Amino acid sequence: MKKHRRKKKVAPKRKSRRRQGGPDPKRLTRSGVARILGISATTVIHYMAQDGAPEPDGHNRYEPAAAIKWCKEHSQWAIGGIDPAAKTLKAEKLELEIAELRRQDGLRKGELFERKEWDDEATAFVTDVEGTYRKLLFHELPSKLVGKSEPEVRELIDRYLLEAATQIRDSAVRVEKKLTHQKAS
Repeated sequence: MKKHRRKKKVAPKRKSRRRQGGPDPKRLTRSGVARILGISATTVIHYMAQDGAPEPDGHNRYEPAAAIKWCKEHSQWAIGGIDPAAKTLKAEKLELEIAELRRQDGLRKGELFERKEWDDEATAFVTDVEGTYRKLLFHELPSKLVGKSEPEVRELIDRYLLEAATQIRDSAVRVEKKLTHQKAS
């Protein structure tokens, strides 16, 4: 008996045929745009669905520069970044948070005072200064100036001004000591 050998069928060589009207290799698909931007194709689909987005050609391909520009301008996360306005706000918020943490740390360490504490001390100081001037210049000095010559009047005024300045300095020292003591405790 004779064995029959089957001949292997060889596929005919395909002729390279170029499709007429095929996709332009210079244009990008949505996944191509996504790959360039480093975002998902779903995200690109979402951005390209917005009003005013560049229109794809008949093969769902986009002009690369227009598609990439559109995605960058209309996304927060294109190329791993955020739009400049949001970036600025985020940086400002971070600076404020850091400043607040430093303020709280300074208060905890006793290096800073609450504004209310300072306001109370400043108000007491100003009240004390005003009282000193009123007492010396409006109540005591006028009665002592009666019948005095001009040089005597100048001498009395200088003495009272020096006394007022000394009392103000003493009041300021008291405020400083009080605040320093609060800071230390």
